[in-house]
Amino acid sequence: MCLLTIMYLSQTAWAKASDSYTPGYPYLHTLASAETVGKIFVAKDTLSIDYEVPISQIEETIDLLSLKVSSMQYSSDLEKLQPLTLKSGDFTYTVFQAALPLHMASTVCNNFKLSPMSIKDIPRNFKVPFSVFSIVYHLEILSSNSRLTCLYPTKVVPEQECLDDIQLATQGDPSFPVQQQLKDFIVKNATASTVYIVQDLDKFRISSTPYGISACVGEISVTTSDGLKRLHQHFFAKLVDVFGHIFDVIELNAYRLGDAILTIVTEESASYLLPADISEIEEGIVGLIPDLLPNIANAKSDESDFDLFFSKVVNKSQDLQLHELKNSLEDIKRLPDRKKAILFTSLVQFNLSVQKRLTALAKAITNSTSGKDMFPNTVLFSPNQSPYSFKSFVLNSLRISDEEILIQFFLIIQVFP
Repeated sequence: MCLLTIMYLSQTAWAKASDSYTPGYPYLHTLASAETVGKIFVAKDTLSIDYEVPISQIEETIDLLSLKVSSMQYSSDLEKLQPLTLKSGDFTYTVFQAALPLHMASTVCNNFKLSPMSIKDIPRNFKVPFSVFSIVYHLEILSSNSRLTCLYPTKVVPEQECLDDIQLATQGDPSFPVQQQLKDFIVKNATASTVYIVQDLDKFRISSTPYGISACVGEISVTTSDGLKRLHQHFFAKLVDVFGHIFDVIELNAYRLGDAILTIVTEESASYLLPADISEIEEGIVGLIPDLLPNIANAKSDESDFDLFFSKVVNKSQDLQLHELKNSLEDIKRLPDRKKAILFTSLVQFNLSVQKRLTALAKAITNSTSGKDMFPNTVLFSPNQSPYSFKSFVLNSLRISDEEILIQFFLIIQVFP
């Protein structure tokens, strides 16, 4: 950068040319006084730095750590797990009445020195004793290149052994396909590359969701007193508060860094994010503004902790003002070009960030490398938005509606300033 000093010519003292006046230097004999009134920086050389700042990776990491902290209570707190010990003949097993991802449920079983219950463990003609819940078995069936591979908690088995195990376990349900029929069904009809077996009473079915009620082989003999229960609740509540505050501070700093980078980027006329035509930017802003989530009412029921949290936060939301711009192209046109550029790039970054974070969180919850690639862009809320409508959004997208997961999804979406 070259520093130039602006000089203000306050007066001319004497401007008479002498006899030795030289035409090439007309001001040689001119006297003047000057006063410094300011400084200006003029761009002389510029240096482009091509470095990817991992803002989205920081945000995704915070999401996963936050989910892990909020779900820690499930791995050691019996009050949350609600274990129920049952018997089928000589076979004893413990069902956790709290729905969990299978990988988390497997950790719980190991913590209590039990093995996760798979179809190889159940006795012949086994039946789920209650109609109020189904059991998801600890067995991942992977489909790749028209071949099946089965993953038990402790080993991997080839296709034929897997099909034989499934046929033996499901023989009490004549409607369930076996052997080649089962393979064809999974390869041709399954919507995911990994599927699971679920049992309702004496009926079996295929599911693509590794989430629900699962069980461990054996009995949990540990009991807790009322005092210990209260201690657990207090400890985990404070733990979540402390880590939640830490994650909030980190996320806020990441957001500010990303906001500063976006502002710098929009100053560059050749930014790859911006269309060349200003009218395309205006129309692009309209297209990038998310839609309002449909407000679905439900029958009156007891409010959960999430319902109360959701209503409290949404009532303060400014989403409606942003959505009104979607129908106000003339208002967008009146914005200065710089503000249009900043709004455009901010919306691009917001939409990409939300989709990446929701997808990463969904894959972590289901312990899958493949998952839903695109969530509906209905992520703006009305001030009177019902919690049930958001629960339906998550349930339809992920087929899971756990309170901790609902909160994590909500916090990701509600990051727009």
